[in-house]
Amino acid sequence: MQEILSHCPLPAVILVSSQRTAEDLEPICVSLGHTPLVIHAGKGEMERQACIDRFVTGEGSILISTSIVSRGMQLCPVTTLINYDVPSCSEEYLHRARFVNHETVIEAAIWTFISLEERKFAHPICCILQKSGQEIPHKVLKMAISYMKHEYIPPNNNPFKWEDIDSHGRAD
Repeated sequence: MQEILSHCPLPAVILVSSQRTAEDLEPICVSLGHTPLVIHAGKGEMERQACIDRFVTGEGSILISTSIVSRGMQLCPVTTLINYDVPSCSEEYLHRARFVNHETVIEAAIWTFISLEERKFAHPICCILQKSGQEIPHKVLKMAISYMKHEYIPPNNNPFKWEDIDSHGRAD
């Protein structure tokens, strides 16, 4: 993430799954010379809105948030969106996917980190992206297929096959 934040255009939004992760990322962003703002459900509504207002006016270059920001909050245009960790349920990822379709991030560079421990979520992510009409990143699709080859997933729950991947990494 340091590499991305060192070279990415700002403003940026980093979506995380937990309040603790949001708080833990703040000093990392500060050490890289950024002015991060942190919002999550553990902060009061007024404090969250104040952070959003500061972000919109440019007082903060990075907004670190749990998925609360992807549930209808209005932001300034964002040039970088980082999904720092994978949500533990598909509904939460769907909120993030809808946020990505919002005009706020229409021209943004989008990064999604999936750790080895989170690779089991690659298949549901592919399904959600496919159902919502979004392009499935090639690496996520490969991760999903690789995981399914090593873990038993009934064929009727597996809509993706290697031959379904086109030259751009999209599933048919």
